[in-house]
Amino acid sequence: MIETTMSQLCGFQEGQNPFNDYVGIRDVRIDDEGNYFLVMKVTEIMLNPFGKIHGAVLFALCDSAAGSYMDSSNRSSLTLNSSINFYRTAQLGDVLTAQVHERKMGKTVSVLEVEIVNQRGERVADSSLHMFRKEKEGVAPPKR
Repeated sequence: MIETTMSQLCGFQEGQNPFNDYVGIRDVRIDDEGNYFLVMKVTEIMLNPFGKIHGAVLFALCDSAAGSYMDSSNRSSLTLNSSINFYRTAQLGDVLTAQVHERKMGKTVSVLEVEIVNQRGERVADSSLHMFRKEKEGVAPPKR
């Protein structure tokens, strides 16, 4: 299994992805079969007033997983449309893993599904994302 950071995998310089750095979305794992995972530990900054993870953080994890998946495979992308389903909450200290599944890799529009599970393997959320894509032409990712 390969363990790296999103910045290293996608060729970002430190600080070029400030939102993900701020929230703590950064650790990437790719298993021997090529499956792509983004891993995040739930911290205090991610909690709503009830002490549970904020839904926006779960959506950010899905969107970041899809975007970095596309970027890491030489495809620049923008999210065109997405939907998310929430199944259970996450709490302080939980470790969440988002796995990306390719459903359609079209010429300009791709469809990805992202499933988030906790450290017990319980599904927390899943999302479907339509991504506009363009092959990179040997150019470093733009500064964000």
